[in-house]
Amino acid sequence: MRETYFTGKPCVNGHIAERQLSNRTCVECSRERTRTATRLWIQRNPAKRRIQHSADDAKRKANQLKRTPPWADMGRIKDIYSEAHRLTTETGVRYHVDHVIPLQGKKVSGLHVPENLQVLPAIHNLKKSNTFQL
Repeated sequence: MRETYFTGKPCVNGHIAERQLSNRTCVECSRERTRTATRLWIQRNPAKRRIQHSADDAKRKANQLKRTPPWADMGRIKDIYSEAHRLTTETGVRYHVDHVIPLQGKKVSGLHVPENLQVLPAIHNLKKSNTFQL
């Protein structure tokens, strides 16, 4: 985790945000630079990005299969994914199926079972990332 501090003064780009202790740069400016660099790389390397996405998806699906016990109720799991799809379609807001206890957590790992699944707006799931929150 990066150590930060807050001055309350705007940076050169006008952000009133925390600064990184290591180099005194604005955290928001760093995020913008990272996003811009990522977008440029994706534009310049579309084939590599597709390959990386495919590899990531295959790894995620393989791990999910390993974490699905034989006794898991696959019908209920499909219903949960259908509910997320229905909500996305009806509301226009993207919904995800989230594992309450992540399948690849650092301190704890869960199973791919209905009791460990919840439907969340995508924005909340992406913020949560791969963490377990009470």
